[in-house]
Amino acid sequence: MPAAPTLPRRWILAAVGIALVVLATAGSSTAASEPDSWTVMGAGHTIIEGGTGGGTPQPVITLLAFHATEQDGGLECLALAPNRSRGPGSGAFKTNVMYVTGEVNSLSVSNGAAVLRGVAVVTGIGAGPAEPFKLVVRPGGPGTTVQLTVSGLVFNEILTDGQIELREEP
Repeated sequence: MPAAPTLPRRWILAAVGIALVVLATAGSSTAASEPDSWTVMGAGHTIIEGGTGGGTPQPVITLLAFHATEQDGGLECLALAPNRSRGPGSGAFKTNVMYVTGEVNSLSVSNGAAVLRGVAVVTGIGAGPAEPFKLVVRPGGPGTTVQLTVSGLVFNEILTDGQIELREEP
């Protein structure tokens, strides 16, 4: 019986090399097609644009903190107003006018902004035990914007100190 022909060693090495390149390319294209995962977090003080609104608006500041992934997270927002509208003490923000504490159940990212949605307990203005909310934030420090929609109210806010971070996770 004649011996089976053998392939030269260089042909075998070339075939193995090509197979490795094909596998590496397939692996990287699979990883690139997986959806991105996001994390957003932030904390700081804001001032509500226009304050309380109306003909004689009063300033309102908030202490805001949040964190979220696409599955869960939390939101805390305490709004404070001064006890007096004028004179001594009018700059002391000590009156709790609204508190929002909630669980984030979704996060989406588009055009550099993160949108957090969930349900919150709200006290003070817009009070309710299970109010849907939407928080739109942009990454950055002082001067970046925040918009909170809860209890049918929309609050446009400007971060005065603190930081908002938006990270794409591998």
